This record gives sequence, C-alpha cells and structure tokens, in this order.
Amino acid sequence: MLHAKSIPQEFWAEVISIAVYTLNIVGTRTLDNITPSQAWCGRKPDVSHFHIFGSSAYLHIPKTLRTKLDAKGKLCVFIGYCTDSKAYRLWDF
Repeated sequence: MLHAKSIPQEFWAEVISIAVYTLNIVGTRTLDNITPSQAWCGRKPDVSHFHIFGSSAYLHIPKTLRTKLDAKGKLCVFIGYCTDSKAYRLWDF
C-alpha cells in the first residue's frame, strides 16, 4: 500500500493499523460470514466512514486561524483512522 500510493516508509505502522481495522470490520467464512466485530459486540459495524488509503482529503482550517481571503481547507493524504475518536488521520505533505 505504501509503494502503490508513493507514501514514505515511515508510515508502515499506519498501514498495518488500517489493514487490521479493515479485517475486523469485513465478514469472514470462519464466523459464518459475520464480522469479528459483530461476533464480539453483537451488532453489525457501520462502514459508511471507510475511505481509500492514500486518497486525497482536505483538512478544515478553523475560522480563527485564517483571514478573509485564505483557503478554508488544505490538501492532505488520508492515512488512517484515529483510535480515540471519530476522526481521520491525515498526512500534510
């Protein structure tokens, strides 16, 4: 995934994290086509927040940190999901 998206090797831990997260959300034949997350929690996981690793994403710049003619967002690269909240991890190249 790192080489396919031309992302530096220092983000190898992000790749492992997003791979494990994805495997825990998708179904498996071992559990009769239910997800490991569903087997553990008892409810089907929501996948509406999924994004493609290495895709373009915009970081919102708060109004207090910009002037009238500044851009409202900054182009970044999506590299994963935050473990503490419903946030995305972005790389500002």
